[in-house]
Amino acid sequence: LTVMNMLIGVICEVVSSVAVAEKELATATFVRDKMRALFDEFGALDDDEISRDEFLVVLQNPKAIQVLTEAGLDVEALVDQAEALFVSEQIDGKGERTVNFTEFVEMVLSMRNSCTATVKDVIALRKFTRTVISQTSDQLARIESHLEREAGSRRGIE
Repeated sequence: LTVMNMLIGVICEVVSSVAVAEKELATATFVRDKMRALFDEFGALDDDEISRDEFLVVLQNPKAIQVLTEAGLDVEALVDQAEALFVSEQIDGKGERTVNFTEFVEMVLSMRNSCTATVKDVIALRKFTRTVISQTSDQLARIESHLEREAGSRRGIE
């Protein structure tokens, strides 16, 4: 009797785990299909790449808001985090940073309210912070050198 109860417990745990995995897969498929349809509707997936501006335009659509909300996403937080989503090294013909659609869906799904932060997320945040600091330092160095050249040329005029 005890062994049978243990087996029933194990079977229930396996069924529960499979149900969670299936629900996760169904949610991912739902979001991917709906977002692809919305981006196609706006003509934003011509090259399977999404820019930040294209993403923000789609997020103004009530259908997109509904799809993302049904998937457990906070749309306002997505808008606020749009800059972080598009830190890719890929740049399209207009000079905008882009993200592959598959990567985009994975990033969006990882930002659901039900997801908890992991060590991987902290490492990604650290990498992002270092990238931004590096870019800011480079810009500051260019500005300083430009100001020094301007100051030197003005001294030469006086």
